[in-house]
Amino acid sequence: MKSIFNLTLLIIFSLYSCEKQDHKAEKIAKYFNSHIHKDNLVAELDFSLSDSLLFVNDIEEKIKVDLCKSPTLTGKFHLKNTEFKLPIFVLKNCQKDYDIDTGVIHINIIENDSVIIFSKKISNDIKNEIVRETKELINGKDRKSLVYLITWKNGLDSVQIKQRFYEILEGIYEYADEQSLKIYKKHISELSSKELLELNEEFVGHLSFIDYFEPVPIPPPPPPEKH
Repeated sequence: MKSIFNLTLLIIFSLYSCEKQDHKAEKIAKYFNSHIHKDNLVAELDFSLSDSLLFVNDIEEKIKVDLCKSPTLTGKFHLKNTEFKLPIFVLKNCQKDYDIDTGVIHINIIENDSVIIFSKKISNDIKNEIVRETKELINGKDRKSLVYLITWKNGLDSVQIKQRFYEILEGIYEYADEQSLKIYKKHISELSSKELLELNEEFVGHLSFIDYFEPVPIPPPPPPEKH
């Protein structure tokens, strides 16, 4: 009887956790949706493709547009029972000198649920690392936007890529939420439409995918300590 009771509690807790995660995903999706330009073409993001080069080529084939001329799109994908729509830059080799007046955070998704950010391997708490790097590039500078430039290692499955991508979005959202609390004394989800637009003028994170970025090598382990 006790084991049945414990199992019931575990199921209830699991359902509550999933519902809570889905609710947060909805908040994040709503925030990024506020950045969309209605005139942008919509591209379904297929994270099942083996690497970011094929990913970019697939987008170009789907929307039938020369990305060298029109790199700004609305990306769409589903995760955590939520549809995400968000503005993205899809840059090709022809756009290496594409003028983005902002700082850039390079993120390479690799195996073992890890990412590499500025040559530093992050295996857990990716969300908070995104917040930290965002603050590093924003604070004390006359800058109100960043580009999060994303590639991934060949051979990763779509579940891994989607989850890491979600954690990146979560980090951007957390930073923006901190700004919302600082300016309006309330969370993003509590802002009026007018306040949300004003917040977007204070900070916006642009997601970008490229087909020419060389993956950053995994940094070597530190040398053994001398005794």
